[in-house]
Amino acid sequence: MRDQTIVKLMKDIPFFKPFSAKEMKTIANLDSHIIEYKKGDFLIRQGEKDSTIFILLKGSLAITKDEVPDAELNTLKAGAMFGEVPLITGKTRSTNVIAKNKVVALKMDGYLLKTLDPSILNKFKDHLIKVLIKRLDEMNSSMAAFKFELEKMYRRLWALNSLNMVNKRLPYERDPIPQDKEPPRFEPETIGSKITLGFSVALGCFFLVLVLIGIWRSFNQFLNYLAGL
Repeated sequence: MRDQTIVKLMKDIPFFKPFSAKEMKTIANLDSHIIEYKKGDFLIRQGEKDSTIFILLKGSLAITKDEVPDAELNTLKAGAMFGEVPLITGKTRSTNVIAKNKVVALKMDGYLLKTLDPSILNKFKDHLIKVLIKRLDEMNSSMAAFKFELEKMYRRLWALNSLNMVNKRLPYERDPIPQDKEPPRFEPETIGSKITLGFSVALGCFFLVLVLIGIWRSFNQFLNYLAGL
């Protein structure tokens, strides 16, 4: 009866659409990897060294961080895949994942991925790659938006600086110049502003490139990991 319930849940999740009824039944029989959680249970704890990937079959999850435990950063619903980042980067868990109600999840660790039937494993790998490509694309879009906002901020600061220069009156325009003194020399501030703002934009772009390189390297590592399964 439990296996039939799990299969029914899987049929409603897009991740499992490529799987046949027989393959879904095989997955549903993985009792040690189909885990039930009650409200308040932690599926993932921040700081843990673990590379397990989860697929949420039923219920909803809250994403939090230890630094702000009362703030719910995101909510995951049935069909969500999560926990893959440490598998890619090798780093510890960066967030907590907590059950908001009764939850059922498929827990996929390295052992399971290496012992699955090849036909099922290949479908898992294909879908994982699609998900990661999608997330990489979303990350690139976010980086492009960040670059756009940075350039917009630069233009605004430049416009404000130019306006201040126009409105600023020189000392000898406010007070009469003594006959025995030369007008004070005024060094335009625009040169320093240009250098500062230009350096800020260049630094932002530099870090943007570093982030994109890091993402691409991590993605390649993950592809190599899948190729070794």
